[in-house]
Amino acid sequence: MRISFVLGFFLLLQPALSLPDGPIFHLHLTGVINPIKARYMENAMQRAKDEGARLVIISINTPGGLVDSTEKIIGLMVNSPVPVVTFVEPQAAMATSAGTFIVQAGDVAAMVPGTTIGSAHPVGGQGEKIEGPMEEKIVNVLVSQSRSLAERRNRNVHFAEQAVKSSMNLTAEAAKETKVIEILAGDFQDLLGKLDGYYIDHENRHDTITTAGAAIVELPLSRTEEFLDAIANPSVAYILMTLGVMGLIYEFGSPGVGLGAIVGSICLILGLLSLSALPIHLGGILLLLLGLVMLVLELKIQSHGLLTIGGATALVLGSFVLVDAGKYYGAVQQIKFGVVLPLIVAIVGTMFFFLALTARALGSPQRMGMPSLVGMTGTAKTDIEEEGMAFIDGALWQVRSESGRIDKGVSVRVTKVQDNPDRLVVEPNRDDKVAS
Repeated sequence: MRISFVLGFFLLLQPALSLPDGPIFHLHLTGVINPIKARYMENAMQRAKDEGARLVIISINTPGGLVDSTEKIIGLMVNSPVPVVTFVEPQAAMATSAGTFIVQAGDVAAMVPGTTIGSAHPVGGQGEKIEGPMEEKIVNVLVSQSRSLAERRNRNVHFAEQAVKSSMNLTAEAAKETKVIEILAGDFQDLLGKLDGYYIDHENRHDTITTAGAAIVELPLSRTEEFLDAIANPSVAYILMTLGVMGLIYEFGSPGVGLGAIVGSICLILGLLSLSALPIHLGGILLLLLGLVMLVLELKIQSHGLLTIGGATALVLGSFVLVDAGKYYGAVQQIKFGVVLPLIVAIVGTMFFFLALTARALGSPQRMGMPSLVGMTGTAKTDIEEEGMAFIDGALWQVRSESGRIDKGVSVRVTKVQDNPDRLVVEPNRDDKVAS
């Protein structure tokens, strides 16, 4: 009986002892919550799962963002097999609006003193107040979501409701005192110390966190995600769309392919990407195709190198956007710019080489008639004393020599054209004295 009791007690403790001894993943949610941030979180959480992370810590400093992107991030967090800690940092940082929901979704919520949480009342896309029945509907939905997160994490339900209904705010100290969060920490290292041995106890998880000796894996946004996040700013997106449309209108108004079509088409694709109207991979493919089309058109249309520059720009942007560091089908796929950039440079260099040859040909003086024969070679068909006949450029010409006798069959070269009467002046071809 005693053995059974001990065995049962050991089995009850087993979940708390079963956390993997993997690394701690440190993620960063800074700025507006948008589809790029949701994509970043999806890739990072998947990697944490695949690599057996013991813990995910998300540093947060956001004024809010899109509801659908926030809901996607929350879904990733609450369904994560790896414990998630949300941490509002550094000092003066905020987790307002969408950030409030993300903090509440963490298995453990922490803040740095001097930070703020709250103000989760919904507003329109430009920050305007939502009017009429739509506001009531959205508020009720968000209140229920916020309340559900608080109840499931054993946190302050009153704050969860009032943050949405009346934009209630709390400082970090007040949030800790009223059980909105669990931990106050001065910085990331302080948080790690306070998390060591911390027991998570809510309906979804019963685990003891261990941070001592754990490797820290920093996972910031990749370069591609930083670029897409930058153009996802509504002001930048508006500028890109405006430039794209105006560029195409200008090009349609003036025949020919020039700067308007090049800049307009690239800006339009980037603008659609920034508004999430185009999937990221589709946008990358379109940029690559646009770059190739521009390079082909350069061979057909005289653009003074504009199409080559535009094509190279589109190829670089398309390569940059299309493949990013992340998990795809169980393997890490990352673009190798050491391969891509030399290839693009080679293509552009070849195009400019042909452009230089074309410009040289177009810039050379045009010659027609007898003057165009100067420098050509032929064969003496008769002995040439002062005058004779020579076969040059597929025709028989009357020629004269100023360098003495030239025997029949000797290779000759035209040196100039004589006027009145018209004659070709020739001399023996020093490079080839035997007639072909």
